[in-house]
Amino acid sequence: MASNLSPDQEFLSRIVQQPFLQQEDSLQQLRKKAQENFLQLQFPSKKDEDWQFIDLADLKKYQYEIAQPFQVKAQDITSFYLEESNSSRLVCFNGVYQPYLSSNPIAGVYVGNLSGLTPNKKEKLIDYVNQGQAKPDYFTALNYSGLSDLAIVWVEPDVEVKNPVQLFFLTSPNSSPNLVQPHILIVVEKNSKLQLLESYHCLDQDKDNIYWTNSVSQIFLAENSGLEHTRLQDESLSSFSTAKTSVFQKRNSQYKILEINLGAQLSRHDLHVTQLGEMTQTSLIGLVQARGEQTIDIHTKVDLNYPNGIVEQLQKCILSDRSNVVFNGKIIVPQAAQMTNANQLNRNLLLSSGAKVNSKPELQITADNVKCSHGATVSQLEEDEIFYLRSRGLTLSHCKHLLVEAFAAEIINQISFSSLKQKLFALIQ
Repeated sequence: MASNLSPDQEFLSRIVQQPFLQQEDSLQQLRKKAQENFLQLQFPSKKDEDWQFIDLADLKKYQYEIAQPFQVKAQDITSFYLEESNSSRLVCFNGVYQPYLSSNPIAGVYVGNLSGLTPNKKEKLIDYVNQGQAKPDYFTALNYSGLSDLAIVWVEPDVEVKNPVQLFFLTSPNSSPNLVQPHILIVVEKNSKLQLLESYHCLDQDKDNIYWTNSVSQIFLAENSGLEHTRLQDESLSSFSTAKTSVFQKRNSQYKILEINLGAQLSRHDLHVTQLGEMTQTSLIGLVQARGEQTIDIHTKVDLNYPNGIVEQLQKCILSDRSNVVFNGKIIVPQAAQMTNANQLNRNLLLSSGAKVNSKPELQITADNVKCSHGATVSQLEEDEIFYLRSRGLTLSHCKHLLVEAFAAEIINQISFSSLKQKLFALIQ
């Protein structure tokens, strides 16, 4: 019998009716509202301004099912761990929390899922999570529609976390296309500091199985708090990755993201930062390495709403083969945000004639007492630099590797974890 459901309705029915999703009662209303929003939204296309430079046709053509949970041995994933920290981590396989591989020994910090959260924090959590549906997009609404659990890091007031907290999202795709939908909540209370690594990996990189990771991250920084957020996307080159990160910063808070994008055949990350107080500092540092037929799209937006805000943004992209990179960075400085200091720069290195980059740094300023700048560059390896290195006896290949590594080093050297730096330099080479 033919179905009377629309394609989106059929898709949604597969997502919300999976039997292993044991949702908390507190999430019922959020899911219901998200499902209503999802059915009212259109799948993005090139007709939409924010999606005009990428083609999502390959993403939509598969019939996805929620990825099934599985277990692996601890020794199979130790290569992903940071050498600097063996204490606090949260591990998810195919979007499902794995308590037997996760640990939370730090006083004043909760690292776990929804079931271990205290009742008073569960009440606050709903208010936090609900903010993500204020202006839902297609992919965010889809994530909320299947929301049954969260990966949570919650730092109590006046706590400085010495060792980094690690969040690992590992996928093992099946023969049929799978959908994995992590939902992350980070809360850093007043006068607290946190270092965080959020990373995405495929356990079977050699397989060509199709899967889609559709993640949502929500970050709340209280007054005088700080977060250094390292985000690594190293998914399989046969996968798709869509992600939304929302950051809310209160007065005198500091947020710094170091984002590295290496994997997925098609990747899109929307990062939206809202400054909610004076003297708020935001630093957006990113590196993209695209190769083959990869498409990687980075969209960022920073809303300044108060005086004396600071925004520093540096996005670097390395493109080879026939890859396609999109960068759209938007900083909004309204009349209320006087004495703002905002600097934005996108630098792109093209290693082949077939690679393509679309760069659009934006400043929207209505305040009249600000110091703001933005710019973009697109370049190739300098022949003079190659000639100088060749004259020192280096091969052409070695020269190119050195120059590309030097281009990437400005970003990678800002990462606080030396073991991760070494891995990233090896991947870049």
